[in-house]
Formats: sequence, C-alpha cells, structure tokens
Amino acid sequence: MKMNWIVWLGSMILAACQPSPRYVIEGQITGYEGRILLVTPRVTGTWDTLGNVLSADGTFLFEGSVKEPVMAEIVAPDTRLRVPILVENSEFKVEANIPDVSTYVINGGGVLQQQRNELRKKESEIKMQKDSMRLEYEKIYGNDYFGKLQIRGLLSKMDERYNEVESDFVRQHDNLVGAAVVYGRMQTFYRAKRLHERYALLGENARKTVPGLLMKPYVDKESRIIVGGTAPDFKMVTPEGDSLSLYDIKAKVKILDFWASWCGPCRAENPNVRKIYRKYKDAGLEIVSVSFDTKKEAWIRAIQEDKLNWIHLSDLKGWSSIASNLYEVHGIPYVFVLDENNRIIAESLRGEALEECIAAALKGTE
Repeated sequence: MKMNWIVWLGSMILAACQPSPRYVIEGQITGYEGRILLVTPRVTGTWDTLGNVLSADGTFLFEGSVKEPVMAEIVAPDTRLRVPILVENSEFKVEANIPDVSTYVINGGGVLQQQRNELRKKESEIKMQKDSMRLEYEKIYGNDYFGKLQIRGLLSKMDERYNEVESDFVRQHDNLVGAAVVYGRMQTFYRAKRLHERYALLGENARKTVPGLLMKPYVDKESRIIVGGTAPDFKMVTPEGDSLSLYDIKAKVKILDFWASWCGPCRAENPNVRKIYRKYKDAGLEIVSVSFDTKKEAWIRAIQEDKLNWIHLSDLKGWSSIASNLYEVHGIPYVFVLDENNRIIAESLRGEALEECIAAALKGTE
C-alpha cells in the first residue's frame, strides 16, 4: 500500500515537471520594420491580441498555449499584410514580405494548418495556370477586343475550377479549417450574394466555430436580400419632404430602383424604366426609386429632366444611405423586383430582361 502511494506521488511529480504543450511561431516579414501582432477574432466581433512585438528587421517570435485550435492572423499595422494562421500547440515558420502580401508561406504547424496548406497549394497551382494562360493569349490577341473577351472567359473557367476544389474541401472538413476557408473569402462572397451558398456547405461542427458563428449574422442578412427573401423595410423622405416607408407603398409588383443623378448608366437606363412604367402602371406596377444623391437640388433636377413620374425616396447620404446598407448595394443602377408581399422575385435586371420579368410577374397575379 505504501509502495503504491509512493508510485502515485512519483508519477504526479513527473507529470508536473513535463512542459505543457505550447505553440511557437517564428518568422520574418521582409521589407518591414515596426509592430507585428498575432490576433484572433471573438464571436463578439472584437479581437484578442495573442502576441505583440516591435521588430527592427521584420523578425518575430510568438509563444504561448491554446486549449483548442484558434483561427488567428499575423498583422503588420498600417500595411495590407494579414497572414491567416490556424494556431495549435505546435511549431510554425512563417515568411512574408512587403509589398507582395499575398505570397506568404507557412511551414510546420498542426494538422489543421497542414490541411489548409494543401488547399493553398492547389490554389497556387491554379493561379499559376491562370497567369500563364493569360500571358500566352495576350501574346496571340494583343489588344484585340474579342480576344480579351475570350481571355476573360477562360480565366473565369479557371476561377470556377478553384471554386469547385474549395467547395469540395469545405464539404470534407467539418471543423475549424473548413469554416476558416469560407471566412477568409467572406467579403467576396457577401458582396456577390453568394455567402449563403458557401455557408450551406459547412457541417455542424464548422458552424459552431468562431468563424462559423461570425458568418451567421451575414448569412441571415443575405437571405433576406436574395430572390425568395422578403425585402427589408425602410423609411425615407420624398422630394416634397414627406416620410414614407417601402411597406407603405402597395402594388401588385414593385420595382425597387437604386440610382443617383450623377450616375451615367442610371440616367441611360431611365428611358427604359419610364417605358416599362407607362406600359404596366395601370396593371398594378409601382416604382420606388431610391437615390444615392447627397444634394437635394441635383436629385430633384434629374427627376424632372428624365421625367420620372413615380415615387422617389432618399436620405441624401450617398453610399451611407440606410437602404444601401440594408440591401448591400455596391453598384448602380441596381433593381429588385418585389411582389405584393414584398418578397424578392428578381434582381439586377435591365432592358428587355426587366420588362419580361415585370410582364410575367403581373400575369401571375391575374
């Protein structure tokens, strides 16, 4: 009995003397001197600083311990350098440079970082093929317009190829690395209103990670501003100074038209919208034009010059407009077509395509 107690005590002492698992991240940012940070996001949207060094030559060393893998970034403030890294209790070697911030290299790391590196390797291979193809075709076509269109089509196919590779990767990795991959391109997907599609590929475990939780509010917001979603309500002021909300306006079909007096393509599209309105207003069509102007005089003058005799709203805040933020409009002209219940049935249409959509939508209400 005494011997067992001694053995137990000895094992406890031995365990206490063993070093706890730690991560060691060392590296260099060529062409940089100054502050270097290792930061990780919280689900609240704030950031925790895991490491902070002041470097005279771009070298850095971060050491610490994590209870579970963490998505983090190595940041050089006042530059565009942000190196995503999946921190596990392991050893990492990082190389980056200014100003070519996209060519960083991460060696070592744990299982998750190795998985991420494999995907990045495939990404680099496809990028090299794209660059080689572009250069080859530019030699053949030069500045020829139709040649450039062909090049653009080929490069688009290469992008689709990578998207397929990335999608397969996300489906196969129901963990932090899968969520981190989507999160790394979240803004690109969100601006294209494709974030919900990528998020749908994530498994249950990936969605519970910090990047998965951070993306969820954006996915929810996006789901309201895509076809099938219900257009969010907002209230603005008419040129006459009256307050009016989108939901106050009743119609079988509504065109929600984002534009501005200073937007050339918007003004060029206005005659087509005017024609559609004349043709279908008696059948139940209404148009609500939301201006991104900042000067009331210019806004009203454009309405009068283009003979836009329908409902107009604006808060005269330009791209800071509440409607711009609600609908994530980053380019104009841009339209949403809504049914009588404010459900989005189409978006981003112009010309004949817009008229065909309106005709079909109104026919469906008969």
